[in-house]
Amino acid sequence: FEVQKKQANTETWNKIASVKAADLSNSPKYYSYTDKNAASGKYNYRLKMLDNDGTFNYSKVVSIDISAPNNFELSQNYPNPFNPSTMISYAIPFESNVKLIIYNSIGAKVKELVNSLQNGGYYELTFDAKSLSSGVYFYTIQAISKVGNQNFTSTKKMLLMK
Repeated sequence: FEVQKKQANTETWNKIASVKAADLSNSPKYYSYTDKNAASGKYNYRLKMLDNDGTFNYSKVVSIDISAPNNFELSQNYPNPFNPSTMISYAIPFESNVKLIIYNSIGAKVKELVNSLQNGGYYELTFDAKSLSSGVYFYTIQAISKVGNQNFTSTKKMLLMK
């Protein structure tokens, strides 16, 4: 299967993923795919079902309206404690300049994960700490909105255990 997506007001379909189907099976199979980090907006999704002989069919189109979050949010990383990588999630309600920075326990900057203008939406990223030593680290988000002059700063603690 090929997962395809397009914004509701456009004509072009884009392949965003492939999902391998079971070979030569007559029993029902269930598949899933999650489109992580989709920005707010209206989208259409469909499957392109490819057969071994090269023929294909399209599924029915599914329309989704992803609304932006109502508030800024920085979630606790997961897993915590972690080794060597962890997921960090955050939400911004509207277009903002976003910085996400990792600090060690004495306040020295270890890594800048994000430094960009981002649309309102939900975001998730992986922090790989394989080059760091065990210990307590902090991650801070700073978001400055493009409208409304709203600023958001939040810090969370995480523990790397090797």
